[in-house]
Parts: sequence; C-alpha cells; structure tokens
Amino acid sequence: MDAPTFDYLLRLAALSIAFVGFSSIVVTLRRGLGGELSAFHVLLVHIYIETGLIVTVGALLPPLLNLFSIPSSLIWQVSSSTGGILAPIILIVFIRRRAKVDRSPIPARIYTRYALSAVAVIALWMNVLGVGIGPSGAPYAVALTLFLFIAGLAFVQTLDEVLYGPAGRKH
Repeated sequence: MDAPTFDYLLRLAALSIAFVGFSSIVVTLRRGLGGELSAFHVLLVHIYIETGLIVTVGALLPPLLNLFSIPSSLIWQVSSSTGGILAPIILIVFIRRRAKVDRSPIPARIYTRYALSAVAVIALWMNVLGVGIGPSGAPYAVALTLFLFIAGLAFVQTLDEVLYGPAGRKH
C-alpha cells in the first residue's frame, strides 16, 4: 500500500502551491514598493510559479494513476519517467529563456542548482529502471522534494533582486 507516500505527495503539492502563492505575493510587494518588473524579474517569477505548479502536478500524478487501479510499481515507473523526461526539457528551456533576458555569464550558484536537478533526474530514471530499491514512491518523492527545494533556494537567492532591483545582482 502506498498510502503514506500518497499522503506525503499531497502534502508536498499543498506546500508547492503555497510557494507559488507566496512568490506571487512578493511580486505584488515589488509593485507596491513602486518598482517596475524588468524582463529578468518576469522570468524569475515565471520560473518560481512554473516550478511550483510542475511539482504540484507531479505530486498529484501518482494518486491520480492509483485511481485506475494501476499496479504500484507501474505507477512509480510512469510517474518517474514523466518527470525524467520533462525535467531536463524544462531546465534547457529555462537556460534559453535566461539567455534571452540576461546575457551575463551564468553564475556558479545556477550551475549548482542545475547539478542538483540532474541528481534528481538520475534518481527518477533509476526508479524507472528499478535500480536499487526497485520502483517505489520514495525516490520519486525525494526527487520532487528536491525540485521544490531548488526552486525555494533560487527564490531566496534572488529575493533582493526581485524586491529592490538589479543593484548588486547575484543569481
């Protein structure tokens, strides 16, 4: 029975939606402080919101598949392969979108976040293949949690930029 994993994923979905809401409030604060949103600010906000929504949908996918009485191992393989395919595509799109609005060299902390994301993707594919503990909810939940953690880390690292503008911008 995967009930504890489904419970965790539903809680992760709620946390992820709270993250989306909070990041939206911060943008509203920026506007309230009289600040304009540059193309870079808009990109950051899009990344926060998109990542939060992706984690939410990812967290809801296994309980949804369970409604169809799909075998547990297949639920985790389908969910993990979906994440394992989409996450690298999303990361590549983020890199391209950043390059369009900010031509400066990519800071080391962004590479670190991408490396952490790559670890999560590898864990997803190991789960698909049944390497280690076999297809289960634990690697999937850890990967989604890591994606949300990375989004939160990016948010914290760029908070001053979003609230107050580009002075001393660090990514």
